[in-house]
Amino acid sequence: MKYRQRKPKQRELHDASRGASDNCSCGFDNHVAWWWPYCIVAFAIMSRFWYVTSMESWWILHPDEIYQITEVAFSEVYGYGFRPYEYLPKPTHVVTSAENHTFRTGMFGLRSFLIPDMFAGVLLLESLVGGGSSPLVICKIFNVMVTSTLPMSVFTFVNRIFSCRLLAVIASALSAVELHLVVFGTHSLVNSFTSTFVFFSLAYLVHNDVKTELLSESWKGNVPKGHSQIETSQESETSAHAFSQVREYVFGTVRRLSKDKNNNSDLKKKASIPVSFNSRSAKSETPSSVYDHKRSPEMLEKVLAGFVMGALCYVRADTLLFSSVLLFVTSLATTISLKRLAFNAMYSCFGFLCSCALCAMYDYLRYGAYVISPLQWLHFNVLSGKAITLFDSQLNTSYITEFYRDPLGVILCALCVLYVVTASLKLRIQQPDVSTCINARLRQELAVSASFLLILLVFSVIGHREMRFIHNCFVLYSIVIAFVIHRVAAEYRTHPKAVQATILFLYVILSVNTFVNFPWMQTEEHQRWTYGIPRESFDLNQCIDSIRRQGDVTGVVIDGDIYDIGGFSVLKHDVPLIVKTYHEYFVYNKRKTNVFEISSSVRILNFFDDIFHESNTQYLVESVVSNTHFNYIISKHITTTLSPFFKQISQYGQFGVYKRTYNKAQLPTGSFKTR
Repeated sequence: MKYRQRKPKQRELHDASRGASDNCSCGFDNHVAWWWPYCIVAFAIMSRFWYVTSMESWWILHPDEIYQITEVAFSEVYGYGFRPYEYLPKPTHVVTSAENHTFRTGMFGLRSFLIPDMFAGVLLLESLVGGGSSPLVICKIFNVMVTSTLPMSVFTFVNRIFSCRLLAVIASALSAVELHLVVFGTHSLVNSFTSTFVFFSLAYLVHNDVKTELLSESWKGNVPKGHSQIETSQESETSAHAFSQVREYVFGTVRRLSKDKNNNSDLKKKASIPVSFNSRSAKSETPSSVYDHKRSPEMLEKVLAGFVMGALCYVRADTLLFSSVLLFVTSLATTISLKRLAFNAMYSCFGFLCSCALCAMYDYLRYGAYVISPLQWLHFNVLSGKAITLFDSQLNTSYITEFYRDPLGVILCALCVLYVVTASLKLRIQQPDVSTCINARLRQELAVSASFLLILLVFSVIGHREMRFIHNCFVLYSIVIAFVIHRVAAEYRTHPKAVQATILFLYVILSVNTFVNFPWMQTEEHQRWTYGIPRESFDLNQCIDSIRRQGDVTGVVIDGDIYDIGGFSVLKHDVPLIVKTYHEYFVYNKRKTNVFEISSSVRILNFFDDIFHESNTQYLVESVVSNTHFNYIISKHITTTLSPFFKQISQYGQFGVYKRTYNKAQLPTGSFKTR
């Protein structure tokens, strides 16, 4: 058949570069507009931006969102703030027992500064502009701007692997409204922040077996049977545009070889050999040659994707486990030659190692010699087994049960299991009239589903278990649900309007389910999401923010848990603090010794000036009254002994803000004895 060549439009070039294809069996690729993924991302950005800029978001989901990102970034820009042991350099001139314990146990240099420094750059820009906004809100806004692009990464990941725009749009939409992804995405957690980059890099690391089969069938001149009925002039024109470069390359090669008289006999022999595309060896002999002219761009993609993945694994070591399992299982399902698979792995590993080397150099600049944060983390959390001892952990089955906590989750899980079983049976019964690209798509879908289950089981075995650790598993779960919806849509492709309306209806149901089950600050069943109480955290941060706007702050007493507040990123005053940690009051001031060679204004969480139990109210009163620089108190109520010295100026929920009312220190009648 002679194809009419035409100049491709700009939008078609854009779709081709993203792996778009009109050869999916669902028959809806022509009905999916190019702007749908952008609308999903815009919806995610606007909804999450509205949430984080409202006071509803002023509660702490997990302490790490403050003390491993926001406070670290704030202290880098402003020179004071809290710093956890994960970001401490190696101690020098060890004197005290606490310093010696930190040195011996390796409680330093456990995290890379890459992510906090990105937030620090945003805070620095805001400070130069002089906006005067709360640093906590600025970090929240920057975080949701990044996490809201996860649906676009999912779209790229699914579209490049499965060559179906409808499937990619469904998966993208589901990832935008999945409850866990929305909750984690609105809080500054490393797992949710890096997820966007993880799936974007995986989109270029996982081989597109479906596209290979489509090019193979085009090379043979066959139209995939069982696909949508687009065998019209429009499909011929689109197919001619999609594979014009491949045909020109193949036909040009044949013409050049035909001029060589010495190879005429060899060409006749090769032309008489039947070609099979159902085995790995046959693939390496025929259609794979049409990709040779694309080797350089593909090599560059693998190197760059490996480079990004290397930085992500350096920041979060468990990302290496997740990506390794996914890449290994999907490589087992592919039919490309082992040689090409090895070359792709070599290019990716080269970029990966280069990235790790640069990140190690960055650790050297931030921590000094002999500190490689992933190795420090591996030694402290895994090899020594201290993570299980220090941190609370959930049950072994908590990860699995999280997917069917409500009736909707039970239905979705049942549909996923049914789909995996039917797809496995369909793939096992090889039908001769089914195109190889359909089988390739089934293999890849089952590989991704198997990866999801295997990763979930592996993470369930690990001792330290928290729901945020399987953030990327919830992304794979959204993709598996998209497989089910896409397969049903393909069965009813003769009714496109009804299918589109049904998909939109399901999307609305899932969105409403997320909105209803979202952990708002007044949520009573908060144990599922946070260690503290959202309402108390919300009230405390409002009180601290009201003190931030005062100009005479010299010291603050916070009668609330330190893990429920936003720290100095909310207070924004370099003043002494007395704050509660569980049942003890910790006194933080500028450090007198500097064994960690960082600013003395940076308060280290596990290094404090004084500590006393919450029941020792007399010592608390003496500390506050004697030290006149503590001129603000945040508490549900103050003792009668302190009431003559402090006056309430505002009330936020359960907590009130009290200000010192006298100019000269004056002890009350009576004596105070420390218990």
